[in-house]
Amino acid sequence: MTRAWAVGLDMGGTNIRCAAVSVSGDVLLIERGPSLASRKAGDVAENIAAQTLHLLDTARRRGLGSPRAIGVAVPGPLNVYSGTVMQAPHVAAWRGYPLRSKLEALIGRKVVVDNDANAWALGEYWRGAARGRRDVVLLTLGTGVGGGLIVGGKLVHGLSGMAGGIGPRDCQSRRTAMRLRLPWMP
Repeated sequence: MTRAWAVGLDMGGTNIRCAAVSVSGDVLLIERGPSLASRKAGDVAENIAAQTLHLLDTARRRGLGSPRAIGVAVPGPLNVYSGTVMQAPHVAAWRGYPLRSKLEALIGRKVVVDNDANAWALGEYWRGAARGRRDVVLLTLGTGVGGGLIVGGKLVHGLSGMAGGIGPRDCQSRRTAMRLRLPWMP
């Protein structure tokens, strides 16, 4: 029996999480694997594609059929209209890298690529802490500082595709300079 679902993949500096999610937001399958972020640009894209294809194969074997969509969330500024990653903090080789076109060629399906903070904001808006809100500002603090913006129930990309983004910031060096002492920052 098939059901309506989509693939969501989140790429971090160390790991990739790839999930099959129903249209109602239930996680049907989730897989984790290494990001291989220190490798060449094409190798990292091939790794993302391989993990996506593995999830698709597992989903087919479990009777889920094909997904309605495939979405990939990556850190750093990117042009959401062209799918080009301008710079990714975890993948030094991704400088002006056409990730969407590479993934579509490797997977053989249309792929949506967006900033990870935008994807997180959408998730919170759809099924999380921002459920029922029309306007959402989501700030992320990790290796850098990021943000996602939803206005009137719609994700805002702006002309550059990076409307909610705060921009890459090096939290490690700023932590000492600002004497910022937050629980997750030793």
